[in-house]
Amino acid sequence: MKLDGLNLHLENLIPGIVILGSLIILLSPLSSSMQKATIIDELMKSEFLISTFFISCAYILGLLSAVLARFFVDFTSELLPRPLLLRLLSHKTYDELRFALPSLPIKGKNWRYLWNMVYRASLKYTTSECSKEIAMEVMRLREQGRFIRNLFFPLLIGTGALSRLFQINNGWIIAIINAIITILLYAYAEYTTFAEASLHLPESSDKQSNIVVEKK
Repeated sequence: MKLDGLNLHLENLIPGIVILGSLIILLSPLSSSMQKATIIDELMKSEFLISTFFISCAYILGLLSAVLARFFVDFTSELLPRPLLLRLLSHKTYDELRFALPSLPIKGKNWRYLWNMVYRASLKYTTSECSKEIAMEVMRLREQGRFIRNLFFPLLIGTGALSRLFQINNGWIIAIINAIITILLYAYAEYTTFAEASLHLPESSDKQSNIVVEKK
């Protein structure tokens, strides 16, 4: 079974387990506190049900965390870290990239908007126009960035939990620092993905003519 198919089954199965367990409780006749206690005791006796319910809840929390992280971290990265790193570290100018990617807008708009468009367009080009090997490498790097992004809320909440456990004062400051570091690491991961994709974009006409001259 392919990994994508397995993920699809898990995404359908685990929420279904939680819903089924909840429906069993909701639809059971609970006319007295004694019956409630009996049902809870019976459910608690089953280690399989407890472990399955725990894993399902953990999976759903992880899924919600990933969705929220995608919204918040992507939005924050687009505001400044991603376009700034692309602008500073890119080996190609915007004009060269615009030649390779004609869909890019002409200069004049906000530079952050332009470089965010460069990022999206370069990934779209390599995944649709390049060979399967190149597309897979770009997607692999992108998955690494997603992994960093998905650590945002676990690190944030985990820092708060550890601060409370060890009674660390001003633990929220450490949590904020962790959040900033995670966003910066994610932005750098996006840059590495872009850097790999930009290697496979068409060269500008000036560079192509220089290559021909050198060969002669």
